[in-house]
Amino acid sequence: MASGSMPGAEFVEDICLSLPIVGLLYSRFIRPVTYFSEDTRLVFQESVHKVVVRHVETLLSVAKLPPLTPEQAKIRVSRCPSRPLKNPVK
Repeated sequence: MASGSMPGAEFVEDICLSLPIVGLLYSRFIRPVTYFSEDTRLVFQESVHKVVVRHVETLLSVAKLPPLTPEQAKIRVSRCPSRPLKNPVK
């Protein structure tokens, strides 16, 4: 939910999403996954990953352990499969 929303709104949204038919309709029509929300999620995930990798590398160098390999430091991005991306352009 957006910042500034009512305190219990996220709880109500979670309940709506957990209901079998109502949750499907709610996620499909009221709160669809958009390119903006997907891009925002990916930017957040990548920035957090960079910070975590930087701190892990610092800890490894202080402990005199071998650094992470490029494969270990690689980000593993996955899309949320339960909510299809809504295509605004047809």
